[in-house]
Amino acid sequence: MNTIDFDEYFKIQMKTMKFFRVHPSTKYKNYKTLIIAITFSLYTMYCVFFINSVINHELKNEDYLNAIRNVVPVAFYIAMCTNYVLLIVKMKIVGKLIDHMKTDYSNMSNIDNQSRTIIHSYARRGSWIMLRALYLATSCVVIFIMKTVIVSLIYLYRDEYRYVNIHELHYPNVINDRKESDLLFFIGTYMGITCYTILTGAIFTCVIPLGPITMLHACGQLELIKNKFQDLFNKDNIDERLNDIIKDLQRLYSFIENINKSFSTTYEIILKQNTLVMSLTSYAVLKSVGEGNFAVEYINLFSGGLFTCSVLCYYGDLLMEKGEEVRQAAYQSGWEHVCIPSARKKLLIILTRGVQPIAIRSVFCIINLDTLANVYRTSYTIFNLMRAAAD
Repeated sequence: MNTIDFDEYFKIQMKTMKFFRVHPSTKYKNYKTLIIAITFSLYTMYCVFFINSVINHELKNEDYLNAIRNVVPVAFYIAMCTNYVLLIVKMKIVGKLIDHMKTDYSNMSNIDNQSRTIIHSYARRGSWIMLRALYLATSCVVIFIMKTVIVSLIYLYRDEYRYVNIHELHYPNVINDRKESDLLFFIGTYMGITCYTILTGAIFTCVIPLGPITMLHACGQLELIKNKFQDLFNKDNIDERLNDIIKDLQRLYSFIENINKSFSTTYEIILKQNTLVMSLTSYAVLKSVGEGNFAVEYINLFSGGLFTCSVLCYYGDLLMEKGEEVRQAAYQSGWEHVCIPSARKKLLIILTRGVQPIAIRSVFCIINLDTLANVYRTSYTIFNLMRAAAD
């Protein structure tokens, strides 16, 4: 393949963005926007049900395990909705990122096979992340539903059949008094929580992969620039080729700046949310095992948090590493053997700019492996505090 069709290669990402009306080409003038608004209103209503259940029932009755279980969906709601709103606010900048990548992919026919291979390899990594986000979201929904079905069948086998919902949730009294005795009320609450879970997974699939996809594209472009420094001073047209490198770097710096403008707040929210979710789900699994009720669904949620933070920080660290490789390649390009003042001045500009690390930033930190270690430490500390408080 000489080129990559961005919309086809990242089809799932583009379709979810169009479905949720956050694609840069979205026009907010039809019934689909109204449907999304109604959907999010119902989504918010169920979040209020969760909050009411935690505050007015679980905490008052000291049912801390169910309180923790019901806080997790609230944490996901806050994070996913905030990130969704940020995508709407930053839609124009996200559009620039997508256009930039489309331009690079369309220009692949003008570069050599080695460079095309590099671009393809990083695009495949981005596609892999997109698919894994979809698999994680889908598996979470399926496991929640399958657990209710299996538990219901177990009760049926014991002649103790009862209605089993996805979450042990206390609704307002008018609903709560009937949800276990009236089939219609049970179906209504079951469908409501199922839709809540599906919508959370769908927003996760829409929000999470886009940042790593752009990071990986930037890594690929840095690798192409690094290769341009090979034998730079052993060939003709040194000034002209340095000019091309500087233009490529300026264009890439602008691309990375737009990534930071688009996702810095999003990344901060994701890191904080997953710090909390990993500690809560770990405690929920441990506590449920102690009570003889293995909460397998929360292992999947823990895996989702682990995956999200690890992917963000690993590829943020990889981007910094590729930026340093470009700086080292510039310094080791053989400039000391050629006395061309104009070329040396241009190379000095490249090296001076390279002193500042190429990095993706959240609001308070740089996205790299040090940040990932800090997330793990904080999450483990919260987990230990909850265990100590329970004991």
